[in-house]
Amino acid sequence: MKPRVVKDLGDLLVRLDQFDHFEKEGKISYAFRLIFQSMDRTLTDEKVGSVMEKVTAARSAAGYEVR
Repeated sequence: MKPRVVKDLGDLLVRLDQFDHFEKEGKISYAFRLIFQSMDRTLTDEKVGSVMEKVTAARSAAGYEVR
């Protein structure tokens, strides 16, 4: 399952895996692994951090709790 926000991350996201699904007391938690890569430059913490901020903001705006 690919969240919609991921399609807007450009070429840097090369893989997305859901590796956990947990249900308890009416709540569901999902855990995802996002792998970023660039063939033409070294990715900095700042660049990947800004992409992750977009992911977090979009998921929060959609009503999800991001932890």
